[in-house]
Amino acid sequence: MAVGCDSLLCTANQIRRPFTTERLIWIEREETVRSFEHGDWDPFIECCDCEYEDFGDQRVKDKDWVAEEFWGQEEFTRLTRIAFCSYSKEKDVPEVDLIVEVYEGASSEPYYPETLIAQGNLSLLEQTTSPAWHEVSLSTVDPRPIRSARRYWVVWRPLHSGGGTYACDIVYERIKDCDDYVGNQMQYRKSGNEGDKWSDPKDKEEAFFRLYGVTPVQRLAEVTDTLTDTLGVSFRLTLREGEESEYRGGYATRQNP
Repeated sequence: MAVGCDSLLCTANQIRRPFTTERLIWIEREETVRSFEHGDWDPFIECCDCEYEDFGDQRVKDKDWVAEEFWGQEEFTRLTRIAFCSYSKEKDVPEVDLIVEVYEGASSEPYYPETLIAQGNLSLLEQTTSPAWHEVSLSTVDPRPIRSARRYWVVWRPLHSGGGTYACDIVYERIKDCDDYVGNQMQYRKSGNEGDKWSDPKDKEEAFFRLYGVTPVQRLAEVTDTLTDTLGVSFRLTLREGEESEYRGGYATRQNP
């Protein structure tokens, strides 16, 4: 309360101060889209009377491409990387890099690869002369999400076609004659004309890769933010008695809540 003064000038002062709170935030978490490697078949062989047949390999050279068709089972915003088993069987060093592509399949027969979603490559210098797992980062080509109950294709091909374009041999393993297979109807395919026509699916299950992607999830996290509020008021009083004025000034504050 100001008593006996001619004027009162007040200015509110905003104070910025950091504070921490808990909040649900969205993050991208990497998970396995599909995983088929040695040992993954064991539960199916035991439960579904499947017969484990053998290992095999398929040449990727010139116009000879290899693919795996599979069904999406969960939702992913994008693909991040793929791991697969391969080696240089024909020569110590391949002539070209190996290109790995993930396509969304066509919505009608013959369901061939239609829309390129992600792509990566394995340098010819990284290939080994004995079977080994290699990991390739995937860059997004089409930002459409990976959806459940849609057909997708992983395609392995040489960097370019023509004479002397051997890239590698892809390694896979096979089970067959499953009475009640509970997988996702994946099918191994191969093409001898750069993907214009693919081999028919067989009554077998063959696979040789691990595919990863990210999906959005919520988590509780501590978030540091900046709060702006009025914590104080500066004032100036003008007191006038007689011919001369007197001034008083100061700063009134309240306790930080």
